[in-house]
Amino acid sequence: MHNYCTKTDNPDKPASINQLSPVAFRDALKKANIDRCFILNLDDRIDYSHQILEKLIPLEQLKALEYEHEAIFFEIGARTNSLMAVFIWKTNRGQASGGVDFKYQPNMADFIQHGCRFSKTLGVKCALAGLWSGGGKGIIAAPEEGSKSLASEFRRKAFMDFGEFLTTLNGCFIAGYGVGGSVEDTDTMFSQTRYVSNLSPDYGGSSNSYHYTALGVIKSMEAALTFLNLGTLKGKTVAIQGAGRVGEVIIGELLQKGVANITVSETNSFRAEDVRQTFAEIGSGRLTINKVDAVDTSIFCQPCDIFAPCARGNTLDQYTIPMLDTKIICGSSNFPVHSVDDLELLKKNNILYVTDVVPNRMGIVANSLEMYGRMEDDPELKKHLSYDWEHSIYRTTLRILEAAAEHNIYPKAAADMLGKKLSLEINPWFPGRTQNIIRGLKSSGWNEGRDFWRERWSY
Repeated sequence: MHNYCTKTDNPDKPASINQLSPVAFRDALKKANIDRCFILNLDDRIDYSHQILEKLIPLEQLKALEYEHEAIFFEIGARTNSLMAVFIWKTNRGQASGGVDFKYQPNMADFIQHGCRFSKTLGVKCALAGLWSGGGKGIIAAPEEGSKSLASEFRRKAFMDFGEFLTTLNGCFIAGYGVGGSVEDTDTMFSQTRYVSNLSPDYGGSSNSYHYTALGVIKSMEAALTFLNLGTLKGKTVAIQGAGRVGEVIIGELLQKGVANITVSETNSFRAEDVRQTFAEIGSGRLTINKVDAVDTSIFCQPCDIFAPCARGNTLDQYTIPMLDTKIICGSSNFPVHSVDDLELLKKNNILYVTDVVPNRMGIVANSLEMYGRMEDDPELKKHLSYDWEHSIYRTTLRILEAAAEHNIYPKAAADMLGKKLSLEINPWFPGRTQNIIRGLKSSGWNEGRDFWRERWSY
């Protein structure tokens, strides 16, 4: 069922969503005098807030972009005129949470698919972690590279706009920083809203939880070795793509656990030298760090027991997978594998890919705990790194790999299967609250500019 909340219309026939740029989409909304709009999928019906929105984003095309979400909200920033969006997957377990990406997208198909894919992944990740929260994703449509609009003042105003956007959504989405964002950007949003996490320590936040993220990757590595009956990390060889903050901690932990050899590729020469000096003593004879160009593929050819992608995503594809000489893939990067065809190629080559939704989950775990205070050696964080807790990274990784073997499916499919099942569990303290907030936004006329408060205290 399609339901329209307002009758504002525009007779112009839009281009295909694959040809419609975020700027053109924004301009079409502005031409129809629309600053806010939504697509809701609750109560067994699809609600478009405006008729023009369905013309711009037809349901048939939307469904082809991994759409299975409760809500997509769009707003145009008052300060920057930027297109902003919030994607909410399932909220049975609680408020949606996720990062805000400041990212250029060439067309609305890519824009929407990015939001749908990442919010679903975050939802699966939260469910598998036993968190009472759902999956979400925020996006600010950034200008093209080289644009003057990328200046720091524009950026600050863009994240102020997004913070204000979050306040109008009444807490159905809790935002942190994402691709192209930083802790400073989260602090900027905090100046306009309370619905944020990933704050700097000065504001009581957990900031960057890279240390815990790295420890989570180690636990998944250990689980994969256990699953393959390969023993412990001691004496193993590891190749790591990327020596950023997470990669650096992984290197240190692996050396402490007695690996035989680590080979690392890093594109930043200063970073490569810093890490080399950090581990000069403990890594002597066991650690090799190579400064490489961004297009260099030598790390894929390095024989190893474990290959750890810890840089950008989508590095494992039809070209790089045949280069691999490894038994296990387990790292911190998001979406390192490009497509289903690539998953099949990994399976054909007898390479065990530990899906990315579990190893790198500690960032979202740390964010979810911010509202409950912070402490050193937080037991709520440490239980995720244990070997015995039901939802620990170690046990969850084993459970996913065992389910994949039992059903003869990819580990990613097994993770989705288990995560979707857990995502249906209802929050025992606030059942249905986030969905009711979303319904309230519709009934109160959010899309017509009506907000929870009667008048602004500041701007």
